[in-house]
Amino acid sequence: MRDDVAHKAVKCPVCAAAMTQRNPDWWHVCGACGMQASTLQPAFDDTPMEEMFDWEQRETAFAPLRQANAEKLLDRLEKVAPPPARLLDVGCAEGWFVQAACARGYEVQGLEPDERMARKADKTLNIRAGFFPDALGRAEGFDIIVFNDVFEHLPDVRAAMRACEKHLAPKGILVINFPNALGGIYRLSCVAARLGFSGPFRRMWQQDYPSPHLTYFTPATLLTLAESAGLGEKCRFALPAMEPAELWARIRCDRSRSLAYSIAAWTSVMGAMPLLAMMPSDISVQMFAKTARNGPARRRKKNPEVS
Repeated sequence: MRDDVAHKAVKCPVCAAAMTQRNPDWWHVCGACGMQASTLQPAFDDTPMEEMFDWEQRETAFAPLRQANAEKLLDRLEKVAPPPARLLDVGCAEGWFVQAACARGYEVQGLEPDERMARKADKTLNIRAGFFPDALGRAEGFDIIVFNDVFEHLPDVRAAMRACEKHLAPKGILVINFPNALGGIYRLSCVAARLGFSGPFRRMWQQDYPSPHLTYFTPATLLTLAESAGLGEKCRFALPAMEPAELWARIRCDRSRSLAYSIAAWTSVMGAMPLLAMMPSDISVQMFAKTARNGPARRRKKNPEVS
């Protein structure tokens, strides 16, 4: 079973307050800090990725934007942690970011929990199969740790944040690229769900996927979590979530979607484009720096870099 809908108390991973169960009943929201979480269950072994996706369509849909965003992220990263720094890419999938970082001169270790996905990667790339942080040696350290669309899939984000602090070198940099709960597409999917059209909302949480979203952060809630682990914010910025020219291929790469659903989804998103252009991007990036070990995070800047 991928959906865990047991009626049990869920504590906020950021502030530890009790979260309120919403509809659908796997969705929980913290009334204290606004954090969102799900009780959906990963099922890597139950649903082979090869059966879920048209891989040719998937590459057409995702590769150009992911690669372009990787270059933008690396442009920023080079200013604060230039190569040849040692970089860990957690949940590296096929290795698109690993490849881009290697080309910049970084010493890169990729880590991918899905062994089948790791096998699809270029064999010349340094990619290890395993989960973060279990697959790392106790003393293994990095100058940079990167999560690209991965942190929101982790079952214990508080423990993961502490592990990042532990495995970062002094003055090391943590980069988290994540879906923003303030993003336009996500917020419109919430509106649609309240009107009885829950498909887009369930898709935003990747409910039927082997690795669904378990959390939805805002920049503020992610900052609070990072500071609790002794990490201070250096900057934050947005990246584009999609390109209209690639939207059809993105929808159609999921083999579970009917043609009628795909047409309706494409029409809805394209029609919403003028509104989405005025709303925050659905992809946010934050960079954090390791502060004094075991000490409190530095006082946050009033106006961290935002663009």
